[in-house]
Amino acid sequence: MKNLVLLKEQRLKFQNAVGACHVDDGIRESIILLSKDGSLVEQGSWEQNLDGNDWFRVTFVDPQIVCLSKKGAIVSVQPESGDWELVGEFDNGILDGKWSPDAEVLALITLTEGEDGHKNCVL
Repeated sequence: MKNLVLLKEQRLKFQNAVGACHVDDGIRESIILLSKDGSLVEQGSWEQNLDGNDWFRVTFVDPQIVCLSKKGAIVSVQPESGDWELVGEFDNGILDGKWSPDAEVLALITLTEGEDGHKNCVL
């Protein structure tokens, strides 16, 4: 890294960010920031509130942005407008989620409640 050269710098001010993703759809390049309370912002373009839902992950899956919440919601956001759609919901919440390297598969860890009342993790 001794020959590292800074080509571009962009500073964003956003309180309580829990996730960020880089969007490069061939038309434009930007950074999307997500807060735990559901504020989703593309700096200088649009701002959206996904309602307080304990958000924890935001990923650019071309051509859209996908957000996950601990309460179980999966939301798809259009990067051009900020318009969003609920595409999935898990009643007992999502503990974690990770996309495959080719962004074709989303692995989720969710909870279920067993007959004995205990919560069980499901992958």
